[in-house]
Amino acid sequence: MDAIRVENLTKTFKDVTAVAGVTFSVPEGELFGLLGPNGAGKTTTINILATLLRPTSGAAFVGGHDVLRSRDNVRKSIGVVFQEPALDGKLTGRENLEFHAMMYGLGREERRRRIDEVLALAFMLLISFAFIGLGLIFASRMKDMQGFGLVMNFIIFPLFFLSGAFYPLANLPRFIRALSLLDPLTYGVDGLRGAMVHASAHPLGLNLAVLSGFAVLMTALGAFFFEKSESV
Repeated sequence: MDAIRVENLTKTFKDVTAVAGVTFSVPEGELFGLLGPNGAGKTTTINILATLLRPTSGAAFVGGHDVLRSRDNVRKSIGVVFQEPALDGKLTGRENLEFHAMMYGLGREERRRRIDEVLALAFMLLISFAFIGLGLIFASRMKDMQGFGLVMNFIIFPLFFLSGAFYPLANLPRFIRALSLLDPLTYGVDGLRGAMVHASAHPLGLNLAVLSGFAVLMTALGAFFFEKSESV
């Protein structure tokens, strides 16, 4: 079965013929590149296959589904990486997810449930990567297990305490709440809280940006120190 089958595909825009009787097929499992000079109709063809444009004539099938008669089935069977950013910078992270979920026809409750699940998973993965990196840093620097207790008592526990994971920050003194803003884990816990109970104190974009930066930094440093310790 062909993954893609195009038969005499034509698309015209007023007096301009963007695609003129194109025919080709792509077997399942094959890597296929559509090459040509600017204006050859590559983008128009891809837009038709992705159900973003209707052809003037001809036929196209993706995964056995007609791009005209089975648009929903085509969209369910493909993934598209756009040349330009597909996110609207004027919308929040959640609003961007809402928009794309609506484009796929998800109902309000289903959209909310899935977005919450995705956001919670993203924050949990970022927190995991950050602490894996942090663990590699300490593991590569400690010569014995005696330093493990110091690390837990003076670094890990304070990070969790200041993040509000153990105790609501609203009930703590003001100077501790101020210190919590310097703790990257605060933004991870706040992001999880926002995804799960919709009660975040910071914008979603800020939480993701700070936690992502912390996770990337710790992972990079952890890999660096671990590799350095292995080479000694």
